This record gives sequence, structure tokens and C-alpha cells, in this order.
Amino acid sequence: MKGAHADGSGAVIAWSDDDGDSWSHTVVGERSWDWGKVFTGPATCDLTRSELERSGYPNVVYYCATGPTLIVGPNQLHYRSTDGGKSWERVGDGFPLERTRALAAGYPQGGVVDSLGGFFRTWAGSSLHFLPVLDKSNINVNVLRSFDEGESFSNVTLPNSYSSLLEPTIAIDSQDTLYLAAVAARPNGFSRDG
Repeated sequence: MKGAHADGSGAVIAWSDDDGDSWSHTVVGERSWDWGKVFTGPATCDLTRSELERSGYPNVVYYCATGPTLIVGPNQLHYRSTDGGKSWERVGDGFPLERTRALAAGYPQGGVVDSLGGFFRTWAGSSLHFLPVLDKSNINVNVLRSFDEGESFSNVTLPNSYSSLLEPTIAIDSQDTLYLAAVAARPNGFSRDG
């Protein structure tokens, strides 16, 4: 549920550790506004591993959403929890300032985390692509990557991938092979090298 903070930003996240018999909730994502996603995975550094051990929760929990303004973003804001979602800290933004000034950042999709703690999220298009007059036939799929728990990011563009704006999806298997699918993407595919 969005609109959890006093300024209308953020979201409420609920979770159950007992198969739904009881529920807890918390607020996340101050200054984030839309299209929030949650995903989990192992830590990349010793400090985070010790924080997880203290909290008794096995994985880092990530939350990402557009921000700092409503709908257009233009950035993707990231938050991290090392106690199962009870508390959150803001980490890096998905894109450098010059890219967001040009509105060249896209809407965040769900993410996956590999066995070493690197995370990968897909996106396609940008806030400009919501304008009805803009040609949407040539939107490439991108993969945003972080290997330091969201402190910094790199981006890979898949040329000639032609996705619809809000559709690219990423999955990972036990061998850390990444799989990508998108509506109208040419081609769907996989990667074994991150």
C-alpha cells in the first residue's frame, strides 16, 4: 500500500513468518512514490552478514520504487533491510543525476539476487514514454545491476530488444543463470555472465 509517510510518499509492507497466521507491517521508502518492488537475497559484505546474524534473518530485503517525485520519478530509489523488513535504510539511487535530468531512467521492475549477493533488475523506457505522442516501438530492455547491496549501480542495455514499457521480467536459477522475458521482446534470452 502506498502513501505511508506524512508527505504521501513510501509504502506499507506487511509480512508473515508463520504461514499467514499473524502479520507484521512497517513503513518503507520515504520520498519514493510509485511502482514499488520487494526482493531478497544473500549479503555481499561481512558487515551485512553480521547484521543479518544478529537479527536472525537470513537475507537482505530490498525495496525499490520511483522517486523523488510522483509518477515521473525520474529515478529509482533503493532501500535495504537487514532485519527482515522491520527497519530500512536508503541506499543508492539507480541512475546518475545527468541521466535523470534527461528523463532517461525507466520504471523499476522486480529483482533477483544471485548466490554472491549481486542483484539484477529490469527496466524499459522512461517517464517520457508515458506521453501518448512518443513512439513506443523501439524501447530497449535494460538490466540495472548492483554488486554492493545497492550502494552503486551499472546498467546493461540489450540492443534490439524492443519491449513494452512496464513488462520486462527477470528470473534466476540455482546456477545463477539469469533469464529475461518481455512482451514483444526479440529475443527473450538468458545470461550466464551476470
